[in-house]
Amino acid sequence: MEQTNNGGYLEAVKLIARFKAMANDDKEHHDLTWHRLVKQLKKTMSRKRNFIRYLDERFTVQ
Repeated sequence: MEQTNNGGYLEAVKLIARFKAMANDDKEHHDLTWHRLVKQLKKTMSRKRNFIRYLDERFTVQ
């Protein structure tokens, strides 16, 4: 049985949201970097279904 850490997943999603909201002079580059980060997290953390669900609930990424 897989063990989950939902509290840790929620904290990680909050930190990702803080990164997304950071001020940056080059908003286009910042957005691109953020989208790449979320896509990479989804790929590497694909077995952590609850984490992916929290990402999907909080963010919409194409």
